[in-house]
Amino acid sequence: MKATSGDDSVQSTKEQLVLKAIAYIREVDGRFDGQSDTLAKFRMLLRGYRDKQIEVADLAGRIIELFDGHPDLIFKFNYFMLANTTIMTIARGLLKNILLEI
Repeated sequence: MKATSGDDSVQSTKEQLVLKAIAYIREVDGRFDGQSDTLAKFRMLLRGYRDKQIEVADLAGRIIELFDGHPDLIFKFNYFMLANTTIMTIARGLLKNILLEI
């Protein structure tokens, strides 16, 4: 049996967070398929946050407005932000890579 190091555990956690963040973005894309205005606003908000043009409190408020009537997406956004905050702490460029996939 191979012992795992702390680095392996951290890497596994990072990978899981990235996968959850990508899954959230895809869920939003699926939910608002055909509503290009909503998707464009969502992407604009994420890019603004990534580029440090939008503070997290402002981002959260705008997401709540944008996803009005979709409480599950608002709730899941908390986990998305946790994932991305962790990712950005470790390597800020990962969020950029995630956004490039959408």
